Amino acid sequence: KVEAQTKEAHEKIAEGERKQAELNAVEAELEQTKAELERAAAELERTRQELERTRQELERTRQELERAAAHLESTRQALARTLAELEQAQADLEVKMSEAAAELEEAKNSAGVAYGAIYWMERELFEADKSLARARQKYDHSKPFTFVCK
Repeated sequence: KVEAQTKEAHEKIAEGERKQAELNAVEAELEQTKAELERAAAELERTRQELERTRQELERTRQELERAAAHLESTRQALARTLAELEQAQADLEVKMSEAAAELEEAKNSAGVAYGAIYWMERELFEADKSLARARQKYDHSKPFTFVCK
């Protein structure tokens, strides 16, 4: 009977030790899971902070792009005004050149003409005509300047 009680006590001790070992294993696994959870939480926080920095950077970039777009629009408008002014100046210059050519022809046809002065005036018109676009030029610039008096 004592042997049976001893054997039963040893079995209960062995059962208790096995349960203690299982408990220790569960506690170790729990600690490991807890550590993994803490690492995951820390990684999640780092990711959240990185996302916030990225969002702020994107917002700054969006604002810079809006400022650049506004600047480009104002530059485009200024260029459009300048182009219109240049086109008007070119039209005015063409009118003045036509008037000067007409006056020059009239002077050529009048009596007592100083042909040297007329030569220089016509030469100046020829040179000024070079600065116009090809479609608007009145003289043929593929040939040298020639003075024709009547």
